[in-house]
This record gives sequence, C-alpha cells and structure tokens, in this order.
Amino acid sequence: MSLPALADILIVGAGPAGLACALFLAAHKVPFVLLDALPEGQNQSRASVVHAYALEQLEALGCVEELVAQGIKMSELVSLDTDEQPITRVALTSALAKYTKYPFGLLIAQCDVEAILIKRLRELGGVIHRKRRVARVEDSADGLVVVLEDGASVRAQYVVAADGSKSQVRASANIPFLNPNTGKPATEASPTDVQFVLADIFLREPLPRTLPTTRIWARFDHHGITLLIPIVSSIIKGPEQGHLYRFAGSLPLGAPVPHAPDAAYLQAMLDERGPAEHAKLLHVASGSRYRVRSGLAAQFAKRMPQSGGWVLLCGDAAHIHSPAGGQGMNLGLCDGVLLGRALLAEREDQAAAFEKYNRTRRVAATAVITMAGRMTSLYVGWFWRTRIARTVFNFFMRIFMAIPGIRGAVAWRISGLVYRDSI
Repeated sequence: MSLPALADILIVGAGPAGLACALFLAAHKVPFVLLDALPEGQNQSRASVVHAYALEQLEALGCVEELVAQGIKMSELVSLDTDEQPITRVALTSALAKYTKYPFGLLIAQCDVEAILIKRLRELGGVIHRKRRVARVEDSADGLVVVLEDGASVRAQYVVAADGSKSQVRASANIPFLNPNTGKPATEASPTDVQFVLADIFLREPLPRTLPTTRIWARFDHHGITLLIPIVSSIIKGPEQGHLYRFAGSLPLGAPVPHAPDAAYLQAMLDERGPAEHAKLLHVASGSRYRVRSGLAAQFAKRMPQSGGWVLLCGDAAHIHSPAGGQGMNLGLCDGVLLGRALLAEREDQAAAFEKYNRTRRVAATAVITMAGRMTSLYVGWFWRTRIARTVFNFFMRIFMAIPGIRGAVAWRISGLVYRDSI
C-alpha cells in the first residue's frame, strides 16, 4: 500500500507501544498511519514478561486470549542467594487472584507478543508501512510534516513517537531526554552504568533439578544479577529436544564482553553463575550485550508552537531503565493503550486528556526507573561483592518480607495494578 501524504494521526514505530496504540485506534475505527523503520521480524528486543495490568489494558483489543494461551503463567517470583536459597518469595497468584483475571506474570518473548498484536491489527484492517525511517519532524503553519529518509513526507496533526530510545521524533520536537539521577542526557555514560549479556538459549536434557520451567530462576550474588527465564516461542527457532530460556547476566561496564556472545562464552557464564548442577547449552539462537541506561523525557505530550499539532511520546521514546523487575514492555504496552484512549477525546477536551496522559504515565515511568535502578545498583554495586554484606542484607530482607502485607504490596507493584486507579 502506498504511503498517504496526509494523516490525522501518524504513529512512528511498530514495537509494543506503537502497536498497542494502533490496535486501540483500529478497535475504535479511528484512522491512522503506522510507520516502522525495520522489515517485519527484525526487532531484536529482549523483553519476556507481561504483567496483569498490561493484560487488562489489552483485554478489550481482542488479543489477550491468544497471548495467555501461548505464554507460561508464572505464579510466583523467587530470588535466590549464592547457595540457591530463597531470599524473597512473592506469590503472585495468591496475592492477586481476588483483584484481577490475570494473577500471574506471563512469560512470553517480545517478538511473539508483537506477532500476536500485528495479527490482530491486520484482522481489524490495520496496515504497517515497513522500511520507512523518519529523518525529522518539521513544525510549520500548515501542520507537522514527518520527513522520511527516502524523501517522502506525511503531514499530520498528531505524531506519536514510538520510535525507541533514539527517537528522531522526540529530538525534532526538542524534548529533553535526561537521566533522572544525574540530570544529564540519557545517552551520556554514568559511573553507575552496568552492562548485560542477553541470549536466547536452548538447554540440554536433563535440566538441573533446581531450574524451574514455569518461573524465573533469579540469583543475586557477588557476580551480580543472573536470570534464566523459561519462555515459549513460535518465532525463536532451535532444536525440538531443547528447552528455551532467555539468559541475562549483569557485568560491570568496563568488563570485556563480546558484541555477540557465542556458545563457549555463555556456557562459561552458566557454569560460573548458573544452577549448582550445571545447565548445558544445546544451541544459541541469539546473543547480544547492551548498556543499562536510565532516561525520562521531560514531557510525554507537547503542543508544537507553529502548527498547534501534538507530538506524543510512548514506550522507549518516553522512558528507558534497567530490566530489573521486568517492567519495560509493560510500560510501553500500557502507554500505547492509554495514549490511544487520550486520542479519542473530543477536540475541546484533548489538551486535558493529553495532560492527564503526560502526568499519569510520567509518574508510572518515574516509579519504575527508581525501582529498577535501585535493584540494579544494589545487586551489582561494591556493597554486594562482600559475603558479609550479602549475608546481613539477606537476613534482614527475609525478616522484612515476612511482615504481613509486604509480599502483597510487592506483588501489587510488580503486576502494575498499583497504577490502575490513575486512569
């Protein structure tokens, strides 16, 4: 399909946030144009859990049933110490069952989430214009003009920036994107930065007896954070006899890490940091590294001075943070749906709707950045490298988590349901 020259709503980016926004609009028969720079299936993102609040937001869009059927329902979160003894145990299902239809964390690869959203979007008549990379957005008296690298352009009244942490739309609108801890640009290195090794791996039979297949194996020791996340995927391919896990391991920023960790490197990490009964690699589907950064846009909704049009941010274009807590994809999905809802407001009420979106979603993003940052700083910092410090901390953490109501409060926050009343 050819790219139109005019659009009321133009969405830039077909990741979880952009797709959720487009799907909400399509479900309400609101026309839009959706662009994405990549060919289909080329997104290399590594999110792997969808929590209750995000599932609730997606429910009316007709895709939750398929998501839940494909994913793994994780009923509890357990963190382990050096000896694989529980530090904390949060029973999601028992804590949330009275309050939501989705009292679990759904373990599913982001690529599969996107595939299901795209399938539903096409059922509703939606189209994604692929290989369309934005060069800049121009603000003129005639409207917002989105100029593409191939020379084409689209004029729009509303431009949704769902184009990731390096958003060209956000940059064109001159919206600062700062590390909330330092006040400096989020792209600048910080002394507290860490890096993660990420990989989709297939493990051999038999699995270590302490490695679960229905919840995350999460170990916090002197190495830092190590996660093995069981996932199912119709897209990530590997040997049928293997068990698919997403591996994540933190490392200090200066540690030498290959750009694409291979089987030998990952097996060494598993032997050093994984279950006591060593897990054995069968196949590496993909491996990468990335630097953890925190970033928060100064505003998620900006009315441009010349055109009067709106630039609206969601997903990684609005906020980035450590993967600790598994909140990134959830924030983006909820951003997309709630921004779609704001776009449905009557014109005379739209400024108020966008201001509410800006206020509530910045609050949610700030809370997640703070929580994820504290978890990462604690578990990879100097304090955590001494056994005495870890032993004392774990002792008091076990006492703290035994206080009535604490586990429920943690489950409520991790699930995202804490933001339900802010809609």
